[in-house]
Amino acid sequence: MNRPLMILCLASMLLITAQMFMASFYIYIFDDYFVKPGLYTLTTVCSYAPMGIIMFFVPKIVEKIGKKEICALGALLSALSNFILFVIKTHNPYVFLVFAFISGCGLSFFALLVWALVTDIIDYHKYRRGCEDEATCYSFFSFTRKLGHTLAGVLATQALVIIGYEGAKEVQDKFTVTQMYNIGVFIPALLFFAMFAALWFFYPLSKKKLKELEAEKNQLLK
Repeated sequence: MNRPLMILCLASMLLITAQMFMASFYIYIFDDYFVKPGLYTLTTVCSYAPMGIIMFFVPKIVEKIGKKEICALGALLSALSNFILFVIKTHNPYVFLVFAFISGCGLSFFALLVWALVTDIIDYHKYRRGCEDEATCYSFFSFTRKLGHTLAGVLATQALVIIGYEGAKEVQDKFTVTQMYNIGVFIPALLFFAMFAALWFFYPLSKKKLKELEAEKNQLLK
């Protein structure tokens, strides 16, 4: 069993599930909770624009902290951002967007480094097992990401059913709208925290471990 691959697949699936869930649920939050449907498009900007900024600093950050470590801490930042939104229950859409931007900053590290992590896993597998098995790694990884899309769709649909959302109603009940906000930020917080835990506590290829493996390979080549 390739443990690093299993953990990375789980983390990636959690990320895709959370991102797609938020993309679906934010439409309802801005339509019915904030009553500012025109601001919804800004959530995409807040979620993905940070990548354009952070990408220039990633090499130095990775060199200092490590790929696993920065991806895990980024997931924790996203979890905390969403949890704070759950606690403060803001009615200001711009405050919501600020925390969405902070969450996007945290997720940018994993999004930018995920394929580098896959490469580490393939190298690790080759070193431990004597074969790359690259096709299997990539295909299984891609499958779990597609599974994340499916889970997000099911989760968002069921959440709307549970809170009593009625598409035919122009104005939703106060309870429904309040729970819409709560679920829309709390579920991503849980998913991102699970992602952090998976990477931080169970993903074995830390910066220290990768250096040890590199030293072992260099020793064997001498």
